[in-house]
Amino acid sequence: MPLPSLLLLTLAAAAFSISSTVPSGWATAVCLGAGLALLVGFRGGRAARRGDGAAAADLPGRGPLKWLYLAVAVLCAGVVAENFIPLFGQELGGLGPLPADFLGAAVSAGWTAAT
Repeated sequence: MPLPSLLLLTLAAAAFSISSTVPSGWATAVCLGAGLALLVGFRGGRAARRGDGAAAADLPGRGPLKWLYLAVAVLCAGVVAENFIPLFGQELGGLGPLPADFLGAAVSAGWTAAT
């Protein structure tokens, strides 16, 4: 288990999360800077461990997993849009809360049936 890498990544996520709760200004900048520094440390540590300076450029667009990454990205976009269907039904379609929720449930049922 790569505990040092996991710790750096966890601390980076925590720093980014904390940046949204502190008052705007220097505190936010410090949190964002700390998060970026921790991410650089995380990526640099992985490259150094593997002995490959180019390993820090492990981009999803390379290798056989690129189609899996594309599929996950498309599905995530669909799920994010689906979360707002009841709101769109109310605001744009003039539906009440219950019919708008049924509209969202119908889309979910369609996903389930297609699966």
